[in-house]
Amino acid sequence: MDPYLQDTLFQEQVRVLTGFAAQCRTGFYGRGKQVQSGTVSTAVTSIGQTITLATNLNPTKVHASDKLLPRIKQMLDGWEKVDPAKGEKTACRG
Repeated sequence: MDPYLQDTLFQEQVRVLTGFAAQCRTGFYGRGKQVQSGTVSTAVTSIGQTITLATNLNPTKVHASDKLLPRIKQMLDGWEKVDPAKGEKTACRG
């Protein structure tokens, strides 16, 4: 498969990107612990930007838009709903 996803069908591009996102979520590329949706979003965006620098096309975004592909966005939104709430950290006084 082309590392820049240029010679692949759109459906295959989406499947590869969502598969990568799922592996990131499970911690496959990290320490083996599940990460939050924001970390996965950052990883997918970074991949898209790297490919854009090489080819001037971003396979993670809708053409001529700044929005993520609908399937990727839907997956990230679903993970965001099940992520634990971010607790506010307060300054410790002692």
